[in-house]
Amino acid sequence: MRGRSRGTRSGPVAPLLSRGCQQIATCPTVSVTEGNSKKGFCTGNENGKMFEDEGAMSASTTLNQNLSFALVLDPGSPNMTHCLLHQKLQMLNCCIQRKKSREWQQREEAEVEESEEEEEEEFFECAETSSWEGGRRRGPEGRLMQLGEMRLLRHESEPLYIPVTQDPAPLTEDLLEAQAEVLVRLGAHAEGAALRARMQSASLTSDMEAFKAANPKSCLEDFVRWYSPRDFVEEHKVDEETGSTVTTHGLSARMLLPGNMWLESWESARPVPARRQKRLFDDTREAEKVLHFLASAKISDVVTYLMPMLLHCALLQLAEEEECPQSLPLKLEEASLKAAKVMRNPQPKYEAVLRCLHQAEVLVAQMHSVHSKFVREGEEEEEEVRRFALDLLDCYEVEVPGAGKGTVGARIRHLFSEAHKANQMVPDDNQGSGVTEEFPPPSGKEFIFRASCSRPPVAHPTPQRMYCVVTGDEFRVAGAFTEDTTFL
Repeated sequence: MRGRSRGTRSGPVAPLLSRGCQQIATCPTVSVTEGNSKKGFCTGNENGKMFEDEGAMSASTTLNQNLSFALVLDPGSPNMTHCLLHQKLQMLNCCIQRKKSREWQQREEAEVEESEEEEEEEFFECAETSSWEGGRRRGPEGRLMQLGEMRLLRHESEPLYIPVTQDPAPLTEDLLEAQAEVLVRLGAHAEGAALRARMQSASLTSDMEAFKAANPKSCLEDFVRWYSPRDFVEEHKVDEETGSTVTTHGLSARMLLPGNMWLESWESARPVPARRQKRLFDDTREAEKVLHFLASAKISDVVTYLMPMLLHCALLQLAEEEECPQSLPLKLEEASLKAAKVMRNPQPKYEAVLRCLHQAEVLVAQMHSVHSKFVREGEEEEEEVRRFALDLLDCYEVEVPGAGKGTVGARIRHLFSEAHKANQMVPDDNQGSGVTEEFPPPSGKEFIFRASCSRPPVAHPTPQRMYCVVTGDEFRVAGAFTEDTTFL
């Protein structure tokens, strides 16, 4: 963990997260126009406006084409919480930003050098020129700002400066996995470990070279004090002879181990400012990779890349229902857990997740259907009716408040009446001499008698029940009678 904020000079910055785990970002629209369109890439700046880079990213035949990109993305490195397609577009935007920043810095430095040359005398001696240029090369370069009141440990008269460093190379999800796979393949033997350490120390070596260029008289302890303060040990001891406090400085135990990567990198690092170093991130090559990825992607691949986002959007759409049965949140939670588990697999299978989403959609459709049947158009929804409609979706049996004379009962009667009219093709105005009954003729009638009486008369009351059904060609009677066995 670096104990400072890395500073670089940059030009215009490309703009726009969605809600992370709460909401997956919608994939931005990319429009590609060939022919007589303007050259370069369009992206957003800090103000959300569009700007163009004329002739940017022209290193390959693909990039040489006349393209116009409109990307509305988050600034900075690709966000791993987004889908891979979104990360690739962010990487493309990052490449554009890096290229514009580098070109802006180069133009600024060229203007500074040009102004310095104009201020120099027209005639001068060659020897003086060589001495002056050599002194300038040996002087400090690439300073960003002074680090507080800190001084170099071995040259206390010299302040400690923070160097201008290269930004780390941004990575997408697939690049990170490929990099990890390469490191694992190197094995655990000595050569593999050394090669792995060298691959991982590229950014560290670059920062050391920039630090040496900004602080020519510095030592490793100075670099560690800025780069990793936890590994810089400062002890205060009392001198027994003089009684004064003596401060000693050193490195942590892990920094002093034989073969430490930091020690080797410091010894091999040269004082080179970041602008003259080999780039850690080749924006042109990475942009070509992204364009090749987009050009070679099949429709099935695009669907696979977008599937996590589509699932999350479906979950959000279902979760935004104002009223829902109690079983809907449980079903959505189940679908979310299954989706999170499935997406971790290299080849995810979404059948179980889609099944849960289908069941949730059926619940929502049933809720809308029941709501439309029990709430008449133009009428205000009553709390009793609303609760009854929701209970119908969660329970097998629901009690009708007030039976046939209540509000819910009246709605049920109206529902049966409308169904009967539709079945008999009877118009609503009920024209003609015939009289239409509210309900169709019954196919059967059921009667249930419930009572609580004492059997024998001196016993405690016990429940009694009789059931009778009458149809067109038969009737059935069934009884369930209880008695107090204490008096038998």
